[in-house]
Amino acid sequence: MAAKPLSPEFQSLLDMAISSSKQRYTEKESVKNTVFFIGNKGGGKSTLINLLLDRNENTKPTLAMDYYFGRRSSRSLWSDVCHIFELGGGTMYTDLLTAPISTASVEHLTIFLILDLSQPSEMWDTIECVASDVRKLVKTAAKTEYKVSQIKEAAKARLGQNFEGEPFIEPFPVPLVIIGTKYDVFETFDSEKKNVICRCLRFAALSLGASLYFSTTKDAAVMKKIREMLVVQSFETQSPKYTCQDVSKPLAIPCGKDSVQLIGGPGTTVNFKNCVTALTRWKQTCMALYPNDEKAAVGINVDPARDPNYFEPEIDSLREQKDVELDKYKQQVFYNRRRDGKKEP
Repeated sequence: MAAKPLSPEFQSLLDMAISSSKQRYTEKESVKNTVFFIGNKGGGKSTLINLLLDRNENTKPTLAMDYYFGRRSSRSLWSDVCHIFELGGGTMYTDLLTAPISTASVEHLTIFLILDLSQPSEMWDTIECVASDVRKLVKTAAKTEYKVSQIKEAAKARLGQNFEGEPFIEPFPVPLVIIGTKYDVFETFDSEKKNVICRCLRFAALSLGASLYFSTTKDAAVMKKIREMLVVQSFETQSPKYTCQDVSKPLAIPCGKDSVQLIGGPGTTVNFKNCVTALTRWKQTCMALYPNDEKAAVGINVDPARDPNYFEPEIDSLREQKDVELDKYKQQVFYNRRRDGKKEP
């Protein structure tokens, strides 16, 4: 007896498995983001990266630029990947910014600007450097008008419609998160000065279309919230709802959740013709309390060859041998010049 043909509506287990597999492949592509940590020297960038990667390691000073990567399982068959760059030395090595900011990464790039709250006199130089240099590089990396338009629309969407047309706001081209570290030290400052610094940073974040968070390694609850935020920004997961605008506590203000009316401050929005003049006005307010009289010296203060954090016995012994040979050579040159009656150069 011949077998009856299967109904068109009927699917074999193999057909169902193939269909389900195709659906999973097309349901959600894996996320490949790039995050870039830049900010004050010794501000805690490496500590925050360890927090993001859930690592418990001793941090070492970053000499120039470090690279890390993180993976996170997703609903697709692939894992989400995050490329992590860290710029050391404060703003000394801005010529290395082209590594994380490229045509390939600019559409999925997030900047973490790390400010040391215990050194308020250095904050504005860092903010101005990032606001200027990174903007230029993002514009160059975007290349086509289509990409530039996409980036501008995404920046407006992050900030929200409530701020459209405001002259003092110029949204940063890529997601920007300002993190003030060492809040435990900042908390001991005079209350009035602390209030002014908080308002200055809130307005800086508002005018740049950025998020603002304060962190301290002394408070586990605060660090837990900071890690949630880092994961959100790095892997495009669901945004945390936690917000805190109380200056007596660590600030946590996502992009678009603040306003000039809530911040208050010098002058009114009518006096601010553009973002630059607004930031300049707030900079003057901040610098009046914490003037930056001494500019940081350009160059590395610690010789890496003498740094115990990078101790390598074999290499160090060879280095010492070469140093001895160099000293002998210098002495020989000195004696030869004296013998020949020549003056020192």
